[in-house]
Amino acid sequence: RLHSEVELESIGCLIVDEVHERDVYTDFVLLLIREAMKAGRMQHLKIVLMSATLKADDFARYFECVNGDLALKPVHIPGRMFAVQDYYFEDACEWLGFCPPLPRVGGSRKGKGKDRGRDDDRQKPDDDDLWKIYDAIKDCDLAIGRPGEERVDDYGETALTACWCWRESEVYIDLICDLVLYFHMKQPKGDGAILVFLPGWGDISKTFIQLYQSGENFQIITLHSLMTPEQQQEAFERPDKGKTKVVLSTNIAEASVT
Repeated sequence: RLHSEVELESIGCLIVDEVHERDVYTDFVLLLIREAMKAGRMQHLKIVLMSATLKADDFARYFECVNGDLALKPVHIPGRMFAVQDYYFEDACEWLGFCPPLPRVGGSRKGKGKDRGRDDDRQKPDDDDLWKIYDAIKDCDLAIGRPGEERVDDYGETALTACWCWRESEVYIDLICDLVLYFHMKQPKGDGAILVFLPGWGDISKTFIQLYQSGENFQIITLHSLMTPEQQQEAFERPDKGKTKVVLSTNIAEASVT
């Protein structure tokens, strides 16, 4: 838009939502707007920065050089807060006994015939590897109310090995589906809906098919940018009696629908 309308004359108010995510596009547009206003341009434009977790004072100070003493104070709008318990990959692996495939010796070498998938083709962690994972969990205090040194002894060898095998770029569809089945059947947190965030449509499709083929009483809803607002609204409706609602979504559920 800035290419075709440098001063944004037709826009009276620019709203930047989820500003706390600090992605390159958000930071760049804020920099452009601030520098333009410092140069005396875009004086007609009002800017609203929105976020549920924003450190508002930091962003207010960022625009002080534009507004000076006229800078408005941040506006806090109260909303409903829900108690959240956070669990991590190692917790899920411990609950389910899940472990990703061990990496192959020598990288991506693939076996053939009888040799394909043999255990001796796989690299296994030694004691030093597992102790490193143990120490990393022990030093991690991200889980609210669950410091690492208190929970680290809850994890067995399978969970520690799973952490050693974990790859950042991998989407573990099997683990996701097993977790959904676990929450559906065991109901450790009640009988509420289940929201699953996935990177894109391909992973949503794979997860949908696997959950559908499980034969469980799921009401599966997909959310992505190609869906109409009417279709997106289904995510907010109560499921049929006796069914568990499972919403498979990209980040549209955070950035757009809500």
